[in-house]
Amino acid sequence: MGTSLKITRRRFLHGVGGGIVAGAAYAVGVEPSWLDVTERALAVPDLPRAFDGYRIAHLSDLHLGGGVPASLLERAVRAATAFEPDLVVVTGDVVDDGGPDAPLADVTAVLGECHGKDGVLCTLGNHDTTSFREGGQLCEHAVARLRAAIEGGGADLLRNRFVRVRRGRDALRVVGLGDLWSGDFEPATTRVHEPDGVTVALSHNPDTAPELARRGAKIILSGHTHGGQVCVPFYGPPWIPLRHPEYLAGRFDVGAAQLYVNRGLGFSHRVRFRARPETTLLTLRRANRPA
Repeated sequence: MGTSLKITRRRFLHGVGGGIVAGAAYAVGVEPSWLDVTERALAVPDLPRAFDGYRIAHLSDLHLGGGVPASLLERAVRAATAFEPDLVVVTGDVVDDGGPDAPLADVTAVLGECHGKDGVLCTLGNHDTTSFREGGQLCEHAVARLRAAIEGGGADLLRNRFVRVRRGRDALRVVGLGDLWSGDFEPATTRVHEPDGVTVALSHNPDTAPELARRGAKIILSGHTHGGQVCVPFYGPPWIPLRHPEYLAGRFDVGAAQLYVNRGLGFSHRVRFRARPETTLLTLRRANRPA
């Protein structure tokens, strides 16, 4: 009986060890490249009739220069383009480090492959607006370099400003905010509120959602979290870079606003577990339209 029990324990430990090795191999070799294309409809009160059915392809956290597989980025952009979106938005962390070695040519090339009927709009994240080689402070040189690369790809960089997308007499207001962690988040100067329409706010960090909702944004699109990147079963992510950890990934109601947090395409280190990289395809619908 003693020998039988020892063998059972040995087999059990071997099984546990094998499972850990297999899980690690999956988290490093499979999931970081396994794209999840998520389609959602957002029912929006008071959405102008001309924007019922408006399509937004949402990308985030490309982390170019951080070892993200080129094939993943290609598939993500291809999925966004196949959606035939009216608008493509990229919510920050376009590069992994906004310092002098940022892959600006890659930024121009990737954004140049994104196509929306009303264009491509981009905001910046903490990795974009700070150079880790310069102490992690807001670096205007990094912002200027990245702006040129983004605009070289045909995208429009929104940094605490807005644009109006028009359909006849109706308009949709799209506001792009500066990054919270970089001290560049300035909602008071960006006129988020639109009394006669709907505002879509692009803000890298979902911790900004309560403030944007109070200021009248109806839709808030964010990234930053990577969906936790590693979500341990029965425990969750060991670390969530948020004051509001409940805004980890997916759709949330924040006051009268709807927040969608994209899990992003890149990573801080090449590992993902139960937090696949994501391209989000959103369709806006009038919540109060007749059946």
